Amino acid sequence: LRAISRDRVRVVALDTDGGAGRLGGYGAVELESMEMSAAKLRLYTGAVYMHLGESYVVDELDTEAKVARVHREDVGYYTEPRDHLRVAILHRRGPGVPPAGCGRGVLAFWGPIRA
Repeated sequence: LRAISRDRVRVVALDTDGGAGRLGGYGAVELESMEMSAAKLRLYTGAVYMHLGESYVVDELDTEAKVARVHREDVGYYTEPRDHLRVAILHRRGPGVPPAGCGRGVLAFWGPIRA
């Protein structure tokens, strides 16, 4: 559901080596854009962001300007968000016949949840 938002953040790589690097001396290049909700999870200050197999360290996520400023750096690792969602079972129904392929001895339950 996060991918539905129109509120997007531009991921901008800054040229930190005086124009002699991979960005061609242009100062900054937009790598991509992503939804604001995903950016808040992935592009926090200090995060290591992977783009096309290259690592970028996040310098700043400016949510008002809708831009994440990153710089190219080989750090040998990357970071991933840990997104947790609480699910509450409101009412359990079953047991019933499990879907095909579940194997023997498996019970199936169903019912409404709140996420």
